[in-house]
Amino acid sequence: SKRIAQIKGSQRAELIKEKNWLIGISEVSSFESSVANTLIRIGFDIAIVFSERKEEYRVSLRAKKKVCLENNLHLGKILEGISKEHKIVGGGHDGAASINIPKEKGNLRDIILAKIKDVLNI
Repeated sequence: SKRIAQIKGSQRAELIKEKNWLIGISEVSSFESSVANTLIRIGFDIAIVFSERKEEYRVSLRAKKKVCLENNLHLGKILEGISKEHKIVGGGHDGAASINIPKEKGNLRDIILAKIKDVLNI
């Protein structure tokens, strides 16, 4: 089932090309962190993968080390900021982070993407 999620997540990936960066956004029912890793392995610079659960959205983010170093991108700090703004739980490292978002707040896709683009000066 993990491999199936990785394949489905790859098939569903939306490509956002901004300047020299390739951002992949996908949605799966489980294994979101593994799918995010897969998207990085197949060529995306940044991966954002959503999973809709019964009462929340779980979002996993990954970024290539090169992107983090060249742009001072820290996915954990981005999600910590969003967590504080919306009083939810999220955070992580520079190249890997996750957040759990209650359904009543929505999946915050546009906010997450905008904050990443802001750091990348897009």
